[in-house]
Amino acid sequence: IGNIERAIVCYELGIHFNPTCCEAYNNLGVIFKDQENLDRAIECYQTALSINPKFAQTLNNLGVIYTVQGKLDQAYKFIQEALETNPQYAEAYNNLGVLCRDEGRMREAIYCYETCLSLNKMSKNASQNRLLALNYVNDDNKQTFLEHKNWGEEFVKQFEQYTTFNNNMDKNKVIRIGYLSSDFFTHSVSYFIENILKFHNKNQFHITCYSNVIKEDSKTETLKQYPHSWKSVLGLSSKEAAAMIYEDNIDILIELTGHTAGNRLDIVAKKPAPIIITYLGYPNTTGLP
Repeated sequence: IGNIERAIVCYELGIHFNPTCCEAYNNLGVIFKDQENLDRAIECYQTALSINPKFAQTLNNLGVIYTVQGKLDQAYKFIQEALETNPQYAEAYNNLGVLCRDEGRMREAIYCYETCLSLNKMSKNASQNRLLALNYVNDDNKQTFLEHKNWGEEFVKQFEQYTTFNNNMDKNKVIRIGYLSSDFFTHSVSYFIENILKFHNKNQFHITCYSNVIKEDSKTETLKQYPHSWKSVLGLSSKEAAAMIYEDNIDILIELTGHTAGNRLDIVAKKPAPIIITYLGYPNTTGLP
């Protein structure tokens, strides 16, 4: 996260010495996409494809950009080309699933996510996108719950959990609440959570917001004025972020993202607070035990 500018310089130097390095153009495009500079990202991807029209990774990445822009016909074209070039490209199936989801074709989306997982069972994006999509098929709520539960039981095995806490147990103490979210910007969740943050009784509750926001905006600045403390966990490992929450002696950690974009369920899986709940941003259990 802290070396973005250095990375840009390195790729530009690589291009200077090897102007036909399509990988450098592709990776430069990824950086600009992450910075939401989509025009520059498209320019880099198109240059990469002018060098190698069958570069599956760039075809897929360009499809993702057009998905973000809502240009679904172009997105389909490039992602399908990526799959024709490399039928084993797991993440391209995930991105095709996102396209289907955005058009409301949930069963097709689920099929694409499952195809991705058959090629790469470790795909975090596809596994969580599949769970999200299952909420909208609604054939069997019990089965949807079990799918989430099974996912959570497997996911949590990757992490070492906190089992003892040093929190003050005085019944008259100020309760320390933490809110963890990637949506503390102009996003529907931020509008719903704003008044909760604003009107907490500050004498009875100490509020800390743990933000995983990539690009802060005016809504972020508005929200920052309400809690006692605002801390960024962007770019921190699950171990580092969980240690921060644990050391803050948070009594109740409220996770606001669920299986939607940018979530930090890896932090939640380490159980850095004695009570953890998911609220507002997801219509089901996360499945974490």
